[in-house]
Amino acid sequence: MNTAVEREIIRTLSGRTGGAVDVAALRAGAVTRAKRVRRRRRIGVCLLAVALLVGGGAVVSLRDGEPRERSAGRTDTVPPKLPAVDVPGASERPDTVATDPSVIHFDVDAAALGATELLWRSVWTQESVMVRRAGDPYDLQFLIARDGFGLNRGYPGVSNLPPEYRAGSDGTRPTAERWYDFEDVPLPVTGAPAVVRAGRTAADGTRRLYTMTWSPVPGLYARLQMVTGDPQDLAQAAKAFRLDRSQRCAAPAVVSGAPADATFFECEVSLRTPAADGTFWNHSVLTYSARAGNYLDVIFGTVAIPQPFTQNRTVNGKPARWRAPGDNPDATKLDVPGEPGRDLVVSVRSWNFTEPEAARVAEAFRWVGDPRDLRTWPARSVE
Repeated sequence: MNTAVEREIIRTLSGRTGGAVDVAALRAGAVTRAKRVRRRRRIGVCLLAVALLVGGGAVVSLRDGEPRERSAGRTDTVPPKLPAVDVPGASERPDTVATDPSVIHFDVDAAALGATELLWRSVWTQESVMVRRAGDPYDLQFLIARDGFGLNRGYPGVSNLPPEYRAGSDGTRPTAERWYDFEDVPLPVTGAPAVVRAGRTAADGTRRLYTMTWSPVPGLYARLQMVTGDPQDLAQAAKAFRLDRSQRCAAPAVVSGAPADATFFECEVSLRTPAADGTFWNHSVLTYSARAGNYLDVIFGTVAIPQPFTQNRTVNGKPARWRAPGDNPDATKLDVPGEPGRDLVVSVRSWNFTEPEAARVAEAFRWVGDPRDLRTWPARSVE
């Protein structure tokens, strides 16, 4: 402390008390007080910063040493991106497209398309995304493959989620039959990478289903399909798809226990614009193939399990139901209801998978990570 200040303090205090003053004690007390003031100021600044972060919707808490984004009250207007994966995109390595169902070799600018929901699929013949937009009952569809044959394989435009298990409105997705229902006369569209063809019949009162097929780079084929009143819209929509980046077909669970002769055949994941509580994941479907093209779908997430539900089986101590749909008795289903957003269905698409095999997959199934935080999802969802 400055000696002049000390002398002034001594003079003042001596005048008030009439006695001597312990300067050392006074100095120590002043230093202690100064530290307390600085500490209070630091705490106040930290509290203000936290308040500003909370008010701005930024990072507000730490969990396991990692920052977490605010979930409640989110204002995101498009579905989140899938986790990036460090492999070349389709334009750089077209030979890798549709060779691993856990990888999607392209991305989409969801905001440019006004997307409210994205249904991603990666299968051994093609990779695709179906884009749902606000106020439009028809999905925009984009897919890529290594050849023209692959574009028409894999049931383009069809989700593997059985219609009776779809929660809420699932929109009007063009059927596979309509996929081929186009005029032979091409329509020249300015700025489009290829000619556009129109559907023979109107999709609704004013719009038609249009399609465009082209080869962005040698060895890669792409197709864009959408319902619109102006075929020029396809040229604009095509700009939203990025073939120079890859992402992971991720899910907040791990599937295992499949028969030894089964192969991981397909991955499907549906993401939507985040709700106020931070939820954005709808469902996932991981598919095994075996025995001359027979399929076993593992469906989980928000699933509308048909009611009434009558338990006739148990899976890991939980009520379950084994049923054969009346319209397709061979397509048996093992339903395992759970908490909201955590239903499980093991669906046999054909008779070649048995109930014990389906039950083994259901028993081995496990949830991994937080469905509201993509960063916690496992690196690979099939073991």
